[in-house]
Amino acid sequence: MTREHVVRLTILTACIFGFSIYMQKDTWIFPFPLYEVSMLAAIVLLYIAERKMPDLIGFTAIGWAVFQLIASDFILEFFLTERNFQWFEDSFFIDYLLLGFALVFLVWGLFVSWQWKKLSLRVTGMLMVTGFVGCFIFNSYLIAMAPLVAWLVCFYADNKEASIHRNIVFLFTFFFLSKHLTLALMVE
Repeated sequence: MTREHVVRLTILTACIFGFSIYMQKDTWIFPFPLYEVSMLAAIVLLYIAERKMPDLIGFTAIGWAVFQLIASDFILEFFLTERNFQWFEDSFFIDYLLLGFALVFLVWGLFVSWQWKKLSLRVTGMLMVTGFVGCFIFNSYLIAMAPLVAWLVCFYADNKEASIHRNIVFLFTFFFLSKHLTLALMVE
């Protein structure tokens, strides 16, 4: 299995789930609670398909995926009772986990952008990932889509061959956009 197969199968699975909900309930809903699990599994599978151990940047990617997974309400419901879950909701614990996700994601994004060939793309990539994390921290998810997509475009502009990090950003962008665009459209 190649990295491209991992990316395609992950996105196809999410789309099939969303389509099955659409056929049953006449509303398009992606499997939001499973995105965090899928992201971590996809990162691990991408490294398995690459047949190499993750380097420091790879472990950083796994790190932000773990932070994102631990902060997920869906995952916490499996391990916590209702009373303990309420304490987690009332305390700042989940906020600290999401802040940890944002900081590790920022470090990973800066490392990945620093490796690009062209200086202009490096600077643009670093600004875009910083802009995304800033918008994420301030809960401006719809605005955060612009720097995230621009960062993904920088990946394509820098190198024609897909790197493992470009595949990770592609998956993350798909998950982030499908989740927050669907939520925005459902609220209207």
